Amino acid sequence: MLELLPRAVSLPAVVGRMEATGIELINPQHLVKWNMDKCYLSHLAAGGTIVPEFVVVRRGQPFNANEVLEDRGWSMGVVKPTVSAWASETVRLTGQMRGLRIELDVAC
Repeated sequence: MLELLPRAVSLPAVVGRMEATGIELINPQHLVKWNMDKCYLSHLAAGGTIVPEFVVVRRGQPFNANEVLEDRGWSMGVVKPTVSAWASETVRLTGQMRGLRIELDVAC
């Protein structure tokens, strides 16, 4: 399936084609699509579900990885797009990454 996903944004189309051709998914199509966009974590947290600590950084919002790590008391963190597959464009952060610039594209 990897070759079908040059970009994570094509995943809804791939899931739709799989169902249309009779390929069964373990989870329903609507759930797979909902889970693709990590904004669902905000919805779960708002409803009282315990989720790992996270920070959503919106496009254009100033982001200093070291400040976020320090403010939260984290020794490390992960920056990832809200929609991605197989850790695409995912960066592991540590306090040693001074001056790291990350371009974010977040919609939630």
